[in-house]
Amino acid sequence: MRKIKVKTYLPESGLPKHIVKRDSGLWVEEKIIAEGSAGPYDVLWDFGKNLASTRDVVPLQERFRENTENIIFLGLVDEQIKNALEANTRLVNNHEANPDNPEQRFAYQQNLAKVYRILVGKTLEFAGVDAVLFPPKRGGELVAKFFEIYGDFPSEKIADYTLKRIVLNDGSILAGVRDINFWPAITTGITIIFADDCLASFISAYATLDWARQKTNKQPFRLAACVSTATQRGVEWLLRAASNFGYKEIKFIGGLPIFGMTEEYYLLRLPDEGFSPGTYAVGDMGLWTRALPEKFNHKAPWNVGRKPEG
Repeated sequence: MRKIKVKTYLPESGLPKHIVKRDSGLWVEEKIIAEGSAGPYDVLWDFGKNLASTRDVVPLQERFRENTENIIFLGLVDEQIKNALEANTRLVNNHEANPDNPEQRFAYQQNLAKVYRILVGKTLEFAGVDAVLFPPKRGGELVAKFFEIYGDFPSEKIADYTLKRIVLNDGSILAGVRDINFWPAITTGITIIFADDCLASFISAYATLDWARQKTNKQPFRLAACVSTATQRGVEWLLRAASNFGYKEIKFIGGLPIFGMTEEYYLLRLPDEGFSPGTYAVGDMGLWTRALPEKFNHKAPWNVGRKPEG
């Protein structure tokens, strides 16, 4: 894999002409944005056009088939995880699929709950009791609830922050962090858990790991990453970046590996896996993982305390 160069912009650093500093934070020039919010951001990471290769379909002979010491996809050996994730694949590709329908959204989240009930336990076996959790909003908000319910994870060890992707007209991609409402105390030697709904191009994970490192004077930590589905390319780049950052022990724990993406970085199941062309693996997880109406709380304990958007 060739090296991906990433530029980091802080309010006090020199900024390119398309990024400006205002009292509220950093802003990207709106007229050059194809997708995403202009700001404000506390920090921006500029990946340029270097992520195109992460969308390349993984050749059959290079695909993950068996788990290793550092990369574990439990869906390769656990039928419950595999079946739950493939149920969501069928759901989101149904011509009547609608994430605004709360019953459909509940079914989707119920399948994810089956997956994370197992993933959380496996992740905490490695991470230990002193771990801190970094689940970027918005998909990570639901995953944080799964950690609280299935791992009895304390809320005072869960970071509360938002990460956004910004796509420019020329194809360049940026990631921005903002709304840092809570950042847990991090001490040397503990495990940082990056947890999200899925991992596509790895930019959210990269930004989280880099920011955590900067906030703690680049101390060495252990890393666990926990997501329901992930592209093989994204995992490979994540582990390489974490190693370069100095994380001293790294373990990825996921549900199923994904071997293709759309131009817009949506995860795809492929015809050579037995799926129709253009089959989305998980759909737009940001929409499907939104909070449910309160009437679902009795059968969706992960929804308690979450506020529906709007």
